[in-house]
Amino acid sequence: MAATLYLIPTSLSGKPFVETYPEEILSIIRGLEVFVVETPKIGRSFLRGLNKDRQVSQLRFIELNENSQVNADDALKVLMGGESVGVISDAGYPGIADMGSNLVKFAQKEGIHVKCFFGPSSILQTLAASGLNGQNFKFNGYAPKDQIERVKYIKNLEIESIKTGYAQIFIETPYRAQYLFEDIINNLNSNSLLCLGINIDHDTEEVVTKTVADWKAIGKNINKSQVVYIVQGRV
Repeated sequence: MAATLYLIPTSLSGKPFVETYPEEILSIIRGLEVFVVETPKIGRSFLRGLNKDRQVSQLRFIELNENSQVNADDALKVLMGGESVGVISDAGYPGIADMGSNLVKFAQKEGIHVKCFFGPSSILQTLAASGLNGQNFKFNGYAPKDQIERVKYIKNLEIESIKTGYAQIFIETPYRAQYLFEDIINNLNSNSLLCLGINIDHDTEEVVTKTVADWKAIGKNINKSQVVYIVQGRV
């Protein structure tokens, strides 16, 4: 059989969800010998959770993160040699605001079959629960680190949303989550809508949509939280 690149989602909270996968998918994952991982330790732990009897030490792990994109070539060689490969990110869905997209791009270029298994996505779960425009939306990635650029960035997203009606989705690292929230409520139109998807898939999960004015009135402590932001601009 031709090689396949399998994109294997993991829990956003770190909780094992072996019972979520049907046996057909578990059988495929358990049959793989080579895995591309963001962090080898986390990848090994995930695989042990799927099959406690498996000798994880005998598997091959290729580390692929922002500091080791060149290792995508190693994974591609395995695929070109006819052996299937699984991709496991530390948390969430590989290739969606996560590692793995470059490897998928190379696999597509070489005509290698790419198969996605279902699993949690903080971006899509927040959008679905937000009540905002699920027909037309745009994912914008991470906000800029610099505050001046960050404020300019969110203002431009609001302007674009007002013009197009699109829900504008973006994310930030946990240690800048509070700063971005405060930049939003202090700089966008009071009538614009803001949804916060906080700690998706965790016990502390919240998905709340309010106007910027309402958020400013009540405030919110999201410091060091994992947050998905969605802005839908209104004048």
